[in-house]
Amino acid sequence: MKPVFFVAGVALLVGLATAAKADVVLGPVTTITGLMQFSEFGGGDVAIKVAQSSTGCADGYWLRPSDPGFKTLYAQVLASYVSKLPIQFYGFTTELWPGSPTGQFCRVYGILPQ
Repeated sequence: MKPVFFVAGVALLVGLATAAKADVVLGPVTTITGLMQFSEFGGGDVAIKVAQSSTGCADGYWLRPSDPGFKTLYAQVLASYVSKLPIQFYGFTTELWPGSPTGQFCRVYGILPQ
């Protein structure tokens, strides 16, 4: 009996992990066209407008200051924006920015400087 439960448990975990990864998309190599910073909304959210976006992230991406890697990611975003260097974003398509009820800004999962 134990092997059946073990196999079923592993299958469930693999299924959940696959579903979670499906929510993350890799956008095209792009440039940042604008930044919007907020002092109070979301505790200091940063919205990032890009020249080319990915499916589900039509308007760009956003950073949440309460995320552990916020400072590092924000520094990379600023460096790319100021220097006009290309950048690539991984974004959560299921975590759209609540500051834009009609826009599609995906929360940043990761950044790949080019």
